[in-house]
Amino acid sequence: MHSAQGSDRPEFIEPLNFSDHRGTIRKFVDISKSKFFPNGFMDEYLATSHKNVFRGFHRQVGAFATTKLFFVAQGEIDLYVLDPEMEMFTHESLSKYRLSPETGALIVPQRFFTGYLAVSECAVVLAKGSAIYASSAEDTLPPAKVFTAQEMKDWILSTKDSI
Repeated sequence: MHSAQGSDRPEFIEPLNFSDHRGTIRKFVDISKSKFFPNGFMDEYLATSHKNVFRGFHRQVGAFATTKLFFVAQGEIDLYVLDPEMEMFTHESLSKYRLSPETGALIVPQRFFTGYLAVSECAVVLAKGSAIYASSAEDTLPPAKVFTAQEMKDWILSTKDSI
Protein backbone atom coordinates (compact mmCIF):
# COMPACT_ATOMS: atom_id res chain seq x y z
CA MET A 1 0.00 0.00 0.00
CA HIS A 2 1.26 3.45 -0.79
CA SER A 3 1.06 6.74 1.03
CA ALA A 4 -1.21 9.35 -0.53
CA GLN A 5 -0.20 13.00 -0.42
CA GLY A 6 -1.09 16.25 -2.14
CA SER A 7 -4.15 18.47 -2.32
CA ASP A 8 -6.16 15.99 -4.41
CA ARG A 9 -5.18 13.17 -2.05
CA PRO A 10 -6.19 12.40 1.53
CA GLU A 11 -4.34 14.46 4.09
CA PHE A 12 -4.08 14.72 7.85
CA ILE A 13 -5.01 17.89 9.62
CA GLU A 14 -3.76 18.77 13.06
CA PRO A 15 -6.49 19.95 15.38
CA LEU A 16 -6.19 22.97 17.61
CA ASN A 17 -6.11 21.68 21.18
CA PHE A 18 -7.37 23.73 24.09
CA SER A 19 -6.43 22.04 27.36
CA ASP A 20 -6.80 22.99 30.99
CA HIS A 21 -7.48 21.28 34.31
CA ARG A 22 -10.95 20.20 33.06
CA GLY A 23 -9.75 18.34 29.97
CA THR A 24 -9.30 19.10 26.28
CA ILE A 25 -11.38 20.59 23.49
CA ARG A 26 -10.29 19.93 19.89
CA LYS A 27 -11.18 22.04 16.89
CA PHE A 28 -10.56 20.32 13.56
CA VAL A 29 -11.67 22.63 10.81
CA ASP A 30 -12.10 26.37 10.61
CA ILE A 31 -14.84 26.39 7.97
CA SER A 32 -14.03 29.97 6.98
CA LYS A 33 -10.52 28.85 5.91
CA SER A 34 -11.20 25.33 4.63
CA LYS A 35 -10.61 24.52 0.97
CA PHE A 36 -12.29 21.14 1.56
CA PHE A 37 -15.49 22.30 3.27
CA PRO A 38 -16.28 25.78 1.88
CA ASN A 39 -20.00 25.27 2.59
CA GLY A 40 -19.52 23.57 5.93
CA PHE A 41 -20.57 20.05 6.85
CA MET A 42 -23.86 18.74 5.49
CA ASP A 43 -23.78 15.26 7.04
CA GLU A 44 -22.35 13.78 10.23
CA TYR A 45 -22.16 10.30 11.77
CA LEU A 46 -20.82 8.87 15.01
CA ALA A 47 -20.22 5.12 14.71
CA THR A 48 -19.27 2.65 17.41
CA SER A 49 -17.68 -0.55 16.11
CA HIS A 50 -16.42 -3.69 17.78
CA LYS A 51 -13.05 -5.19 16.87
CA ASN A 52 -12.91 -6.57 13.31
CA VAL A 53 -15.96 -4.64 12.09
CA PHE A 54 -15.32 -3.37 8.55
CA ARG A 55 -17.42 -0.44 7.30
CA GLY A 56 -17.24 0.51 3.61
CA PHE A 57 -16.07 0.75 0.73
CA HIS A 58 -18.43 3.55 -0.15
CA ARG A 59 -18.50 6.91 -1.86
CA GLN A 60 -21.16 9.20 -3.27
CA VAL A 61 -21.13 10.37 -6.86
CA GLY A 62 -22.69 13.08 -8.98
CA ALA A 63 -24.42 15.99 -7.25
CA PHE A 64 -24.00 14.23 -3.88
CA ALA A 65 -20.25 13.56 -4.15
CA THR A 66 -18.82 14.30 -0.73
CA THR A 67 -15.47 15.10 0.82
CA LYS A 68 -15.16 13.31 4.18
CA LEU A 69 -13.44 14.07 7.46
CA PHE A 70 -12.68 11.14 9.77
CA PHE A 71 -11.71 11.42 13.43
CA VAL A 72 -11.36 8.58 15.93
CA ALA A 73 -12.58 9.60 19.38
CA GLN A 74 -11.78 6.24 21.00
CA GLY A 75 -9.76 3.19 19.95
CA GLU A 76 -8.00 2.63 16.64
CA ILE A 77 -9.02 1.96 13.06
CA ASP A 78 -7.27 1.24 9.79
CA LEU A 79 -8.89 3.59 7.29
CA TYR A 80 -8.54 2.36 3.72
CA VAL A 81 -8.79 4.82 0.86
CA LEU A 82 -9.21 3.43 -2.63
CA ASP A 83 -8.51 5.46 -5.74
CA PRO A 84 -11.20 4.62 -8.34
CA GLU A 85 -8.99 5.98 -11.12
CA MET A 86 -6.64 3.01 -10.80
CA GLU A 87 -7.15 0.37 -13.49
CA MET A 88 -7.51 -2.50 -11.02
CA PHE A 89 -8.57 -2.56 -7.38
CA THR A 90 -5.56 -4.10 -5.69
CA HIS A 91 -3.38 -3.42 -2.66
CA GLU A 92 -1.42 -1.04 -4.89
CA SER A 93 -4.52 1.12 -5.41
CA LEU A 94 -5.06 1.39 -1.63
CA SER A 95 -3.75 3.81 0.94
CA LYS A 96 -4.00 2.73 4.58
CA TYR A 97 -4.06 5.14 7.52
CA ARG A 98 -3.97 4.11 11.19
CA LEU A 99 -6.22 6.56 13.03
CA SER A 100 -6.57 7.05 16.78
CA PRO A 101 -7.42 10.00 19.04
CA GLU A 102 -3.75 11.04 18.87
CA THR A 103 -3.42 11.18 15.06
CA GLY A 104 -5.68 14.12 14.29
CA ALA A 105 -8.30 13.98 11.55
CA LEU A 106 -8.00 12.73 7.99
CA ILE A 107 -9.71 14.53 5.11
CA VAL A 108 -10.54 12.39 2.07
CA PRO A 109 -11.51 14.19 -1.17
CA GLN A 110 -14.77 13.18 -2.81
CA ARG A 111 -13.59 10.88 -5.57
CA PHE A 112 -12.22 8.17 -3.25
CA PHE A 113 -13.88 5.08 -1.83
CA THR A 114 -13.41 4.79 1.94
CA GLY A 115 -13.74 1.93 4.37
CA TYR A 116 -12.36 1.20 7.79
CA LEU A 117 -11.57 -1.74 10.02
CA ALA A 118 -11.83 -1.43 13.80
CA VAL A 119 -8.52 -2.81 15.14
CA SER A 120 -9.12 -2.08 18.85
CA GLU A 121 -11.74 -3.76 21.04
CA CYS A 122 -14.02 -0.76 20.48
CA ALA A 123 -13.63 2.17 18.08
CA VAL A 124 -15.71 5.35 18.07
CA VAL A 125 -15.45 7.20 14.76
CA LEU A 126 -16.81 10.61 13.83
CA ALA A 127 -17.32 11.07 10.09
CA LYS A 128 -18.43 14.36 8.54
CA GLY A 129 -19.29 15.01 4.92
CA SER A 130 -19.55 17.99 2.61
CA ALA A 131 -22.85 16.75 1.08
CA ILE A 132 -25.94 15.06 2.45
CA TYR A 133 -26.26 11.30 2.13
CA ALA A 134 -28.39 10.08 -0.77
CA SER A 135 -28.76 6.32 -1.25
CA SER A 136 -29.36 6.89 -4.97
CA ALA A 137 -25.88 8.45 -5.26
CA GLU A 138 -24.04 5.78 -3.28
CA ASP A 139 -21.37 3.79 -5.08
CA THR A 140 -20.37 0.65 -3.17
CA LEU A 141 -17.44 -1.66 -3.78
CA PRO A 142 -17.52 -5.02 -1.97
CA PRO A 143 -14.33 -5.49 0.12
CA ALA A 144 -13.88 -8.93 -1.50
CA LYS A 145 -12.95 -7.13 -4.73
CA VAL A 146 -9.83 -5.79 -2.97
CA PHE A 147 -9.04 -8.09 -0.04
CA THR A 148 -8.57 -11.85 -0.03
CA ALA A 149 -10.83 -14.23 1.88
CA GLN A 150 -7.89 -14.95 4.19
CA GLU A 151 -7.45 -11.24 4.99
CA MET A 152 -11.18 -10.91 5.68
CA LYS A 153 -11.68 -14.18 7.61
CA ASP A 154 -12.30 -12.48 10.99
CA TRP A 155 -14.07 -9.40 9.65
CA ILE A 156 -17.64 -8.56 10.56
CA LEU A 157 -19.46 -7.10 7.55
CA SER A 158 -22.91 -5.70 6.89
CA THR A 159 -25.14 -7.57 4.47
CA LYS A 160 -24.54 -4.88 1.84
CA ASP A 161 -20.74 -5.08 2.20
CA SER A 162 -20.55 -8.89 2.18
CA ILE A 163 -21.99 -9.26 -1.33
